[in-house]
Amino acid sequence: MSPQVRLVCYPNSDQLFAARAMHLTVDYPEDIAIGELVGAVQSKLRENHPSATILVGVGDGDEIIWHVYRDGV
Repeated sequence: MSPQVRLVCYPNSDQLFAARAMHLTVDYPEDIAIGELVGAVQSKLRENHPSATILVGVGDGDEIIWHVYRDGV
């Protein structure tokens, strides 16, 4: 995953969910389009958490923030 992408997982107390989300992001080629990657990771997360949702936002500079919700938005 690009170092310019930051994952923020909700609820932030579920470290296992956060670790799974992070792990899923590293199994894809670096040249994959961000939309495809978000869709693929969200799909994989939904195998265990059917309401999982990822919303993409922009932080400071070029930083991309993924807001990863275990129980939907």
